[in-house]
Amino acid sequence: DVDEVNIIPRGSDNRIILDGVPYRGITRVLPYGHNAQLINIVYLEDYLRGVVPPEIGKRTKNEIEAVKAQAVAARTYAMAHLQQYPSEQYDLKASIYDQVYEGAKVENKVANRAIDETAGYVAMYEDKMIEAYYHSTCGGMTDDIAHVWDRKSIPYLKAVSDDGACSWSKYYSWEEHFTEKQLRGRVEQYMASDRGRDMRIGQIRDIRIVERTPGGRVAKMTIHTDKDIYRFFRDRIRWVIGRTSNPDMILPSDRFDIDISRDRKGNIQHITFKGQGYGHGVGMCQCGAIGMARNGVSFSDILRHYYVGIELRKLY
Repeated sequence: DVDEVNIIPRGSDNRIILDGVPYRGITRVLPYGHNAQLINIVYLEDYLRGVVPPEIGKRTKNEIEAVKAQAVAARTYAMAHLQQYPSEQYDLKASIYDQVYEGAKVENKVANRAIDETAGYVAMYEDKMIEAYYHSTCGGMTDDIAHVWDRKSIPYLKAVSDDGACSWSKYYSWEEHFTEKQLRGRVEQYMASDRGRDMRIGQIRDIRIVERTPGGRVAKMTIHTDKDIYRFFRDRIRWVIGRTSNPDMILPSDRFDIDISRDRKGNIQHITFKGQGYGHGVGMCQCGAIGMARNGVSFSDILRHYYVGIELRKLY
């Protein structure tokens, strides 16, 4: 039996092609049940070349400071999470569970330049690498990590306004429309998945926002039915509600208001969620960073704006 196979390209300029995607570095093939597990072993800076473009999109030269900010955030995240899976032979997953990594096919000149010009730079707080969370669009204000997830407060991950820097994003404001039956079905589907059994919650009579975070996101929401009152909290609300416009997706953000229309008898007919932003709202707002870069803000000032009180340090 073979425990592993390492595929090493001839020459540093050559690439290994897997499913039509070119990859730098070494590809390790491991047995994984009846399948194979593929691990791409690359230098950190080369890893970033496959991360920065899919995370922040293909950007222009006048937006390069935002790309630099993304490069520093992604580098910091990667270095802070090395050896996070001690029983595995890899450090990072190539998906949203860590950072989206798409190999050499997504490389471009602007991103490569941004990575090269910030090589070795990471974000630090009190001599430790930060938890460099980021998201697409804050909708006007980021949020305190303790209010978004059930975690302790972190000094540099506080609610900050971006003064409309992300207002150009298509997700700066959005709406999702449900009938009462559609929303009831979404909630029942979520609860069945969460509890491992079928759920019938009854007809929805009311939906209330009970508590908000400092950044305006919904911290607690209750759904009142003719059977019970159901309580949902923080970022998990996005999974509960979902989207009618794209049933496989969660709600863009939990920064929203609710409009309810009723018939003459008071029964709910339609529910509209009117929201702002896309993503969890913690850390750097990527579209806000792009907006700032367009206005001449440097990558270091972008990072210091979203990560309060940090310093940038060049490690190599």
